[in-house]
Amino acid sequence: MQAHGRCGTVRYWHPREKDVGTRGVGTVSFSQDSRRLLTSGGISARVWDIETGREVLVLRDGERPIHAALHVPGGLIVTASGAGGAVTLWEATTGEVLSRWGGFGHAVRALALSPDGHTLLAGCEGPECLVVFDLRTGTLVKRLQLENSFGPAYSLSFSPDGTLALVLEASLEPVRLCVFETTGWSLLWSREGYAYGHPWAVFSEDSAFIHTRRTGVEWRCYIRTHAARTGESVAEVEVQREAGPSLPLPDGRKVRLLPDRLLVYRGACLERWMSLPGDLRGDDRNVAVSPDGRWASFARDDSSVVLLDLETRRMVPEHAHRTAVSQLTFSKDEPTVLSTFAQDGSVRAWFPQSGREVGCRSFSGTSMDSVQLSGGRVFEVSHLQGGRLLVDFMHHTEVELVSSRNVASAAWSDDRFILAELVHAGPDMRLRVCDTRDGRCLWNVLVESGDASLHAVSRTGARVVTVGDELPGGFVDLRLWDLSLGARWRTLRIPRGQRTWGFTPDEGTLVLEAAPGVLSLVEFAYPERRVHLRCASRFWTLAFAEQGTLLATGDTDGRVQVWSIDGRLLASLEGHRGTVTALAFSPRGDFLASGGADAVALIWPSRAWEG
Repeated sequence: MQAHGRCGTVRYWHPREKDVGTRGVGTVSFSQDSRRLLTSGGISARVWDIETGREVLVLRDGERPIHAALHVPGGLIVTASGAGGAVTLWEATTGEVLSRWGGFGHAVRALALSPDGHTLLAGCEGPECLVVFDLRTGTLVKRLQLENSFGPAYSLSFSPDGTLALVLEASLEPVRLCVFETTGWSLLWSREGYAYGHPWAVFSEDSAFIHTRRTGVEWRCYIRTHAARTGESVAEVEVQREAGPSLPLPDGRKVRLLPDRLLVYRGACLERWMSLPGDLRGDDRNVAVSPDGRWASFARDDSSVVLLDLETRRMVPEHAHRTAVSQLTFSKDEPTVLSTFAQDGSVRAWFPQSGREVGCRSFSGTSMDSVQLSGGRVFEVSHLQGGRLLVDFMHHTEVELVSSRNVASAAWSDDRFILAELVHAGPDMRLRVCDTRDGRCLWNVLVESGDASLHAVSRTGARVVTVGDELPGGFVDLRLWDLSLGARWRTLRIPRGQRTWGFTPDEGTLVLEAAPGVLSLVEFAYPERRVHLRCASRFWTLAFAEQGTLLATGDTDGRVQVWSIDGRLLASLEGHRGTVTALAFSPRGDFLASGGADAVALIWPSRAWEG
């Protein structure tokens, strides 16, 4: 189901889609005006606005994986598909299919476009072959069988003058480089070799030479230069293992990729260099420079793509989390704002309807556990002598909570309005419950010394769950307290290690993890009454709608599911490429926000689960 909006935390990325044997970002391609970025991966190709990072078009060829995609002059896009081997030509604004050629083996793996934009070269597998198209007439020109192939075409490229085409074949080691002339498409020469890591080969700017990286004795790496028309080796220079190719810029400069930095040369002189984050990959198939020379694109390990402005050194989009989104909350005021907190230490605020960022605050150097987002609040918890100080940055308030140095265990309500603590008081143990909005102590109750830890507290603080010491056989006692009655209400014996997720907003139901991928909704007053929710993967996070009739869960496969409180699955929403780490409903229940380990936050409108 794709009924979702993407808030500004989204970067150029591919959502998790049906597992069809392709993961991550396959290729990237800039439009001729350098304003759009085209990415392929999973079962889709997607077009993004470069400045904003917003998705503007999704292209799908049924359920087939899309291995490669290119912008074509004249407002067109061409894609390569698997599961039947097809090449499809699309209108780049509307996504209308203009032409489709199929039946090229098992899959089409790679694409290259001639400098004049007229000729398309496709690399196929099963069997390995090359297919040449004339895009002006929409006809297939030639099909070339690759004899004694070393594997599918890893990369394809035309020489700058368009007279030669380069094919790099690779499956495992070794690799083979083949060069064809493009008039009659005859093979001029081929060379075999080894290339540790990602192999690459590129033409020189004058089309006279081909530079390629090869691996020699003791895994030493070299850049070897061949004469483009004869294949004669004319030079060889030792380099770092992961050195990437040089990419030309329109003003005559060159960009060279190293594992941790990007170098800009003018002639033989190094003009500048820029550090790169460690999760950017140097795979030449996933690196591209825009036609105007302003942007360099990189694929990340989390299957997203980011851009580097080569002049200002800024990463685009700037308004984006760089690491997993760990907490979410919607404001209770108008206009509604979504706040997100990520492991990069920043809290960002967004308008959910547009995804526009309206604020950012950095908590770099602050403990992740000390920043709390929930119930429309964003606050930091500082530990003071004899208490805690809560500073709410959304409402500009400070609240001091009286506490003790002898806190054995603590638990927050799901909306963070209530904090419960188990406190050592001499030989006794006391249960203290405070309202974090004004600091009032709501309950201070003597409990049994066998209560080892707190697991959950309800939104009013009246209902609390404590857990005793481990019993023989690997069980523990789950103790349910109703503090409005001043006493322990029930005891449940459960296997050790079962997680207690918390209470529903009406406090009538307790959510337990019965087993990996199974949640139990247990009635507080009648624990024998239970509803089970089952998922194919392990649950990682959950959230209740304010009305208490809906429950959303996120799992380790990147799936968001919405359930009715009676256990019916209403919708399964796929969009994250990693574990779903945070969920939040808006106060009116018209939006659901999800955050993931892929550093992305998604906004799902209520129509995604209402039918």
